[in-house]
Amino acid sequence: MGLADKVTTLALDARKVDDEFADETFASILVDAPCSGLGLIRRKPEIRYSKTLADSEKLSTIQQDILAAVAPKVKVGGTITYSTCTILDRENQGVVDSFLADHPNFSLETVKTNRDLSANVDNKLLKIYPDDYKSDGFS
Repeated sequence: MGLADKVTTLALDARKVDDEFADETFASILVDAPCSGLGLIRRKPEIRYSKTLADSEKLSTIQQDILAAVAPKVKVGGTITYSTCTILDRENQGVVDSFLADHPNFSLETVKTNRDLSANVDNKLLKIYPDDYKSDGFS
């Protein structure tokens, strides 16, 4: 038994999930947010020349809008996982802090992993930089 019979994918603007889903539909939601992609700089060094502060500001607004839109869709006691492939605090810690300030019924949780990543955790947020594991950067 694979995931195909358990997972349905849709292409949609995540800020408009009200058009597709009722409140408290999901036990877990993964928000793989659109971001500046600066965590990919090791593999895509040209990114440093194509991204601006204004891009990051615009993206952080979109990221906050997405989280606010999906929040009602998770069941009480459920989980929202927020992930980006950037290393900018504005698009990570800043977005999470803003979301938590606006949604006091949500809180950060400690997640168990198969690997000791404690050196990469700051205030319950996992931050992986390109030089940590010779990989892309994620938060």
